[in-house]
Amino acid sequence: MPNDETAAFDVVTPDNIQMARLLAVREAAKVFGAVLRENLPPGSDKTYVMRTFRTAMMWASVAIMKQPDGSPRAPDYLPDHPAPGDQGSVPL
Repeated sequence: MPNDETAAFDVVTPDNIQMARLLAVREAAKVFGAVLRENLPPGSDKTYVMRTFRTAMMWASVAIMKQPDGSPRAPDYLPDHPAPGDQGSVPL
């Protein structure tokens, strides 16, 4: 089981409920993001708002992908992971 320091680097596939939540939040964000882009005047404040909005969306996804108690989900590894002799994704 990963600890909180390494959990951010694990690959976790959403289950059906999580996928539905991710899609619902994404669709709502598209609408709200369009409203922000269309109605905020150009400038540093708009840039800040858009970057903060993207950050909020990222954290919304993180929250959806956690267990109901807030703990990270275990990564989705195949039963034989890592394969014998697997060097990972780091080039030799």
